[in-house]
Amino acid sequence: MICLIHMFQQTEVALSQETESADSKKFYSFTLDGNIPEALKLASSDGVSLKQDVRDEFLKRFGGDKDQSEFLLQKNSPVSDLLVIYRDYWRRAFFGGDTGGSDLKLGLTRFFNTKYAAGLRSDSTLNDDELDLFVKRYVNENGMHTTGFGMTGKFYDLLIWKNQSDTTYHFSLNGKDISPKVVFMTDFVTLGWEEYATLGKYYPGGWATKEAIFCVKDAYDLGSENFLVSYLAHEGQHFEDYKLFPELSSTDLEYRAKLVELAMASRTLYRTISFFISNADSSSTNPHSAANYFVIRDLSRALFRRDFISEAEQWEGVPENIINKESALLLESNTLELLSIGREVKNYIRP
Repeated sequence: MICLIHMFQQTEVALSQETESADSKKFYSFTLDGNIPEALKLASSDGVSLKQDVRDEFLKRFGGDKDQSEFLLQKNSPVSDLLVIYRDYWRRAFFGGDTGGSDLKLGLTRFFNTKYAAGLRSDSTLNDDELDLFVKRYVNENGMHTTGFGMTGKFYDLLIWKNQSDTTYHFSLNGKDISPKVVFMTDFVTLGWEEYATLGKYYPGGWATKEAIFCVKDAYDLGSENFLVSYLAHEGQHFEDYKLFPELSSTDLEYRAKLVELAMASRTLYRTISFFISNADSSSTNPHSAANYFVIRDLSRALFRRDFISEAEQWEGVPENIINKESALLLESNTLELLSIGREVKNYIRP
């Protein structure tokens, strides 16, 4: 079984690409990091440039002791009773409670004990491998698929979809031809805590395991750079890194995959850089947020001889091919450093 913290290295996508205000970017940066208290302060403040419907829905979902939104109604399915357990856990975890998932594990144990008469004591808790088996069993028996029991970043997650099909893609990555199996997933019941925290604006667009690359098909135009680079090349790097550096941390894996995006992107290059800047946090326990910071930091040092350039105009003043080249050089240098330490390397990036 894949280590839980690495159950999937995911690509984040947005529901829309519309221009956002500075307040909106800050708001979604908080929510995407699972920092709901700060997002709530922003949404509750006067004079903040945030769409009224977003503000109203967010306050319904997180402004009180209970979720007053129609989230569960919209997500109605044969496994809604399982989603309720996760939704309540996400709310507790976002506000600093049940950060280790102990209440979630106990709740799931009692749920599965009732469903399958496992004969456990009322105070017993299934271990993580057992919970993984039961989550998959319950979802599969209801005719759907799931990633099982594991974490996305710092929170336990639940992703469930109804249909999937697979194919094989052949493409070049860093001069190497690879042919991973790609599993296209459709008809999602839940896209996890990121979807819940961001009101559906952001969610996993896909992830990689040691066996295949999984794609949320409806998130992409399969002929676009967004798919071919931001998704396929990004996850392809994870797919290769799982074999090359099997113990590498999530932040290091994301750092490398994000450099691949910047090394290959053209039409989406500056938009991708802007997204990384808006969602960068060196101290975050979310691997994406931390990796965003370190990628921009190291590329800023290479191009501007400064630690972190956040002004979009300065980046747009650098030709695409120069950014592509420097990103590729940073990745090559990182690979050599990791190889010098050994394939068992776990952590390399430092603040």
